Amino acid sequence: MPREASLSNEYLHPLIYGDPGAGKTTLATSSGSKVLIIHPPTDSVGSAIRVGHSFSEEVITDWSEMNDVYEYLRHEDHGFKWVWLDSISLAQDELLHSIMQDVVSLKPSRQIEVPDVREYMINFQRLLTWTRSMCALPVHFGMTAHAYRYSVDARDAVDQDAEDVIYMPWVQGKMMPEKMCAYMNIVGFLDVLSDREGNERRVLWTRKRNRFYAKDQFGAFGEKVIDPTLDKMEAIVYKGIPKPEAAKKVTAKKVTVKRKPA
Repeated sequence: MPREASLSNEYLHPLIYGDPGAGKTTLATSSGSKVLIIHPPTDSVGSAIRVGHSFSEEVITDWSEMNDVYEYLRHEDHGFKWVWLDSISLAQDELLHSIMQDVVSLKPSRQIEVPDVREYMINFQRLLTWTRSMCALPVHFGMTAHAYRYSVDARDAVDQDAEDVIYMPWVQGKMMPEKMCAYMNIVGFLDVLSDREGNERRVLWTRKRNRFYAKDQFGAFGEKVIDPTLDKMEAIVYKGIPKPEAAKKVTAKKVTVKRKPA
C-alpha cells in the first residue's frame, strides 16, 4: 500500500567530493551518533582521529569484503546511524586490483597491472549494484570522492585553468560520475576558503554552479553550508521533524564482520 510522503521516511545519501585535504573524512565522521567508515587501506582516517572524532572502521580490499559489510549492515543490529564509503575514488582501484588477482590466478598469462575492458565493466557494475543496495538500507549512507576536472562537452580531462571545465566526483567509467550522483540525494563540493580575518572555513557547495556539479534534492541547503557537520546537515533537512535520540559515541575500532567460510 502507498504510504504518506514525509521527510521522516527519507535517509540522507550524500556524495561529498573535493580536493585531497579539503576535510572529506573529517566531515564524514562529524556525527554525534555512531558512524562506520568503510575504506581501502590506501585511504587514511588519521585526520578524523586527530580532531577527536569517534567512529568505527572497516578496511576493505576486495569485493568479498565489500559484500560481507553490506550483509552485516543488512542483518545485524549494528546501531550505526551513518555509514560512509571513504572514498569511492580509491576504493574502485583496490577493488579492480582484487578482480585482477582472481583473473591472474586463473590465467597466469595475464598481467595484473593491465585490466581489460571486461574487468573494468565488472568493477563498474558491482559498484553500481553495491551503491544501490546500500542506499536501500535504513541508515544514512554517504560516499566521499576526489574532485576531478572534466571537459564540459567530452568529459575528458583538461587543463585545470581552462574555462570550459566542470568539477565532478572522480569515479572511473563512462557516465559513472553521473550515475553515482543520480543515486545520491545530496551532492556537495567541499572547499576550503579564507574569511576576511584570514581564518580558514570549510564550505560545502550544494547548488550547481558553472565550475562544479552539486545537487540538493531536499531543497534545504540553499547555495552552501558553512563549516558543515553531519549533525548540522541533519538539522537543516529535518527541521521541525522529530528524530530518534542520537546514540552514544564509540571509539575508533575495528568492526567484527562475519566472514563466509572460504
